[in-house]
Amino acid sequence: MTTSSAGTVVLSLSSATISASTPGTVTALVKNADGAPVANTVVTFEVANATATVTPARVITDANGNASATLQPVAGQIGADYVKASADVSSASALTTRAAFTVSAVNVALGDAAASPASINAYGASVITVAVSGASPSS
Repeated sequence: MTTSSAGTVVLSLSSATISASTPGTVTALVKNADGAPVANTVVTFEVANATATVTPARVITDANGNASATLQPVAGQIGADYVKASADVSSASALTTRAAFTVSAVNVALGDAAASPASINAYGASVITVAVSGASPSS
């Protein structure tokens, strides 16, 4: 959380650990100096060491002062990192805060394989299907 005379930005994560199969959500709550939510202000999210991406990187706060984005690991990257949120709460004041998170590896298991059709003639084709568990749907 960052507090100044202009207001506060509080950053929260849906989970402190993310993986390819369980990405996270990062939410910034922006309040003015009186503690009231700030609607319609742009929040910019970024990750310090590129272990993950934030999508979208820029979000407009809703009526409750919240702006949320998805925190998705970068393939092949694991370890601790920071996600940062910045918001302009006035023309003279920008607030920035950060939260730590960890990217963990995912255990993937291969299941049974099946061919369709099971037998083919010379120069024929067959589709091989392998059940995979533990991976994200986009893998």
